[in-house]
Amino acid sequence: MASALIKEISDDFLTCQICLETFRRPKILDCVHSFCEECLKEYLKEGETVVKCPTCQRDTAMKQDGGVSGLKDNFFILNLVETIGARKKVQHSVDRLPCDSCGGTEAVVSRCLTCNDFLCESCVAIHRTLRVFKGHLVVTLDELRTGKYDGQTEKIEPTCGTHAGEKMRFYCRTDGVPVCRDCIVLDHPKPEHNVVNLTEVGNELRSSCQAMVTELQQALGSTEYAIQAVDKSIVDIQARSEKAAQLVDEQVSHLVTFLKKLGETCKEKVEAMCRQEEKQQYAEKERLELKKVRLSSTQELLQTLLSRGTDIEVATAFRQIRQCRDELCTDPESTVEQVLYTTSKKVVDRGILQGIEEWKTLLAMSGTFSK
Repeated sequence: MASALIKEISDDFLTCQICLETFRRPKILDCVHSFCEECLKEYLKEGETVVKCPTCQRDTAMKQDGGVSGLKDNFFILNLVETIGARKKVQHSVDRLPCDSCGGTEAVVSRCLTCNDFLCESCVAIHRTLRVFKGHLVVTLDELRTGKYDGQTEKIEPTCGTHAGEKMRFYCRTDGVPVCRDCIVLDHPKPEHNVVNLTEVGNELRSSCQAMVTELQQALGSTEYAIQAVDKSIVDIQARSEKAAQLVDEQVSHLVTFLKKLGETCKEKVEAMCRQEEKQQYAEKERLELKKVRLSSTQELLQTLLSRGTDIEVATAFRQIRQCRDELCTDPESTVEQVLYTTSKKVVDRGILQGIEEWKTLLAMSGTFSK
C-alpha cells in the first residue's frame, strides 16, 4: 500500500518532456500538455507570442503582457509532484533527510501534512506546543509509509486569475469556469450567469469527465486503426511502384541497348510519382500520430485527474479538456475510408504508367520490334 500511489502515477506523467526532469512550476497549454515554466521560456524564440507544443505541435497563444509566466499553472501536476516526491523521500532517503523547519542534523521522524514539512523530534515538540500550529496534522514516517494519509497533504489551491488572491469556491454554469466571490459580483452577475457553489457541481463535472474518458478512448482506437490503414496504404504504394518497375523492365528487356536509357527514365518517373504519394501518406500518418499523442495524454490526464484531483482541480481543467475532447473526437480531416479511397483510386500495375510518354514510346517500339 505504501508504494501504491507511486506505482499508479508513472514517472513520465510527472516529467517535463523538454528537460526530462521532474516538473518545476508546470504550465499547461491549450492542448493540456504541460512543461516547466523555465523550459518554455528557453524553448521560445525572442518575440514569439505563440507556443507550439513540443509534443503535439498545437499552438497556444500567450497573453500580450504575460508571456510564458501568464500561462495557467498546472496545480494538479504540482500537487502530485509534491506528494509523490515526499513519498519517495520517505522510502529511499530517510537517513539523509534534513529537517525542513530548523535545517539541523537531527534525524527526521515526522511530517506535518499541513505545512508539508519534514520535522525532527525537537521541531515536532515545538509544532505541537505553539498555538500558531494548532490543528496541524503531524504524522510519523512509519504512518506516512502505510499510505493511510495519501491525499491528506495540504494542496496548493489555484486562485482567481482576475482577482488576485481570491479562492475560487463557485462555478459559473453559463461560462463553464470556476469563479471567486468578486467574479460573481463583477464579471458573472446574476441572473445573466448561473453561478452555483463548486461543491454542487463536483460530481456532475466528474461524471462528464468520465464520459469524456470513454469518448477519448473510442477516438484513440479509431485513430490507431486509421494509422494502420495508412501503413497498409504505404505498403500498397510501394508494391505498385515495384510492380510498375517490373513491367518496365520486362518491356525494356525486349529492346536494344539504346532503349534502356529510355526505360530507366520511365522508371524514375514512376518512382517519383509513387514517392510523392508515399510522402503524402507519411504526412497523414505523422498528423495521426500527433493526434494519438494528444488523445493518449489527454485521456491519461483526465483519468488521473478523476482519481487524484480535487473538485477545484477538476473544475479548473474541465473546460479546457472538453475543448480538447471536442477537437480530437470530431476531427473530420482524415477517415479510414478516405485513406482507403486514396489507396484504390488508381489502377494497379499498368494504370499508373498510362500518363507517362516514355512508357507509350516503349510500347510502340516494342510492337515494332515484334513485327
